[in-house]
Amino acid sequence: MPIWVTETLFGCSTFGYICHDVKQNQLVYLKNFWHTNLPGIEKEGDIYCDLKNAKVHHIPELGQAGDMLSTLEHPPDVQSTRTQEYVRGGACKFIWCPSTPHVK
Repeated sequence: MPIWVTETLFGCSTFGYICHDVKQNQLVYLKNFWHTNLPGIEKEGDIYCDLKNAKVHHIPELGQAGDMLSTLEHPPDVQSTRTQEYVRGGACKFIWCPSTPHVK
């Protein structure tokens, strides 16, 4: 059961969970969302690492970050949306519209 969820039609479909890391035997926060997959867009995990390395205060400890691999494909590939294939040329006139590909 997520401890945080967004119900907006557009966005990253963000869910937050408290999970048990069995390797570290500790509770961790898992943020699950779809990020925009376009050239020049930095990944959130990379930004947190840069901030931590710059010794910025109050940055949460980052465990693991990255795209989820789909185990249904051989070889495994990142999970990605196909919505953009259906909305191109439609009524969507904004850059943030789901016409841009997203990866999980």
